[in-house]
Amino acid sequence: MIVAGWPAGQPLDEGNMYAVQADLSHISHERIGNIKQRLGLKAINFSEGAAPSVQSPYLHVSYFSREWHQADPDFLPQTRFVGGSPNVPTSAPPDWLTAIPVEATAGANHAWQHFYRRFRIFQLGRSSGGTAQIDSNRRVGTQSD
Repeated sequence: MIVAGWPAGQPLDEGNMYAVQADLSHISHERIGNIKQRLGLKAINFSEGAAPSVQSPYLHVSYFSREWHQADPDFLPQTRFVGGSPNVPTSAPPDWLTAIPVEATAGANHAWQHFYRRFRIFQLGRSSGGTAQIDSNRRVGTQSD
């Protein structure tokens, strides 16, 4: 079985959940237990832990990039990330955009520079067949797998 659209995550710890989440988790376990009993199933594709979720031991495909989930805990090794590479514009910006005074775009310009720097690092890593590395002096290099 392949799970499409959802990464395979580590089991959640009930001690780190809100009370309502823990309550819903208990209800989920009860429902899965009832289905298993009524239909004589093993339900091997439900994860263990506080919050059961569909889990395949073979493959989970996430349509986002790993960077999209950078604040999440590590995913299980059967997770593959297949999406999320931004495209850098190749055409000139529209007239209405260039008509905005530079001083009015200071915050947006900073955000764009931050995005472009991160995108360029991502591009370098992909084009080298490896991953981009940044050292403490903020220099960008690449490293092949």
